[in-house]
Amino acid sequence: MNHYPWYEVLSEYHRNHLSKSSERCAIVFDIDGTLIDPRVMQLVVLKAYDQVNETSWFNDKELNDLTIYEIYIRQQLMEWAIPVAEIDPICEFYQQNHWSEQIVKDTAALYPELSGLMRQLFESSRTDVFFCTGRPEFMRKLTIENLHKILSSYRDQITNYNLHMNSRDWEYVVQEKRRSLEQLISVHNVIAFVDNEPSNLNGLTFLPMSCLLVHADTTYKANQAMPDRCLQISNYINYPPFVDALR
Repeated sequence: MNHYPWYEVLSEYHRNHLSKSSERCAIVFDIDGTLIDPRVMQLVVLKAYDQVNETSWFNDKELNDLTIYEIYIRQQLMEWAIPVAEIDPICEFYQQNHWSEQIVKDTAALYPELSGLMRQLFESSRTDVFFCTGRPEFMRKLTIENLHKILSSYRDQITNYNLHMNSRDWEYVVQEKRRSLEQLISVHNVIAFVDNEPSNLNGLTFLPMSCLLVHADTTYKANQAMPDRCLQISNYINYPPFVDALR
């Protein structure tokens, strides 16, 4: 069995929809861990620790060395065999600087493999692209700046209208994404939602089966069950709406 990356499958699904329907469609993306690669921020903060403290623990580290979700930095350090005595001060520095406004602004970077999909969607005259993030509302301006940076060719198409924020706080991400998608499907023909967090996908199983729930195969919080109907690397080939679309 061949396994294709989620963004290639979504690209094909989108093309197929346009070829079989004259109806306008919409695709909704989470941002962090789905479009923006959080490893860039992690690596910048860790290398800043070395610079500030005149150490060299992370000199040889690159993006692909970061294999554990961003909040589990202690586990990552242990996996790298950083001496136990060094771990607490590194974690403290990391927590103080990780997600600081300047770091978030400076390190926003699109996963490079998504550039083709983004071009396809934004250059389609019958496709709307929306963003649904767990970031709280107070981060709206910064988030728009991030999106304009990582999708600079399409910045004129990215406004507050396209961006759905979390109107409460981080602990309400699942509920807020559900609220946003309920609003979006009441107005738009949403054919796919993409997120790297299984808990968010689980909260959206109410969406019509014609809407793909797509798991962005990056890193995510531990101990989360994937919804059965989710398009992921292990089962996409048998996912009914996709298979039906290609018949």
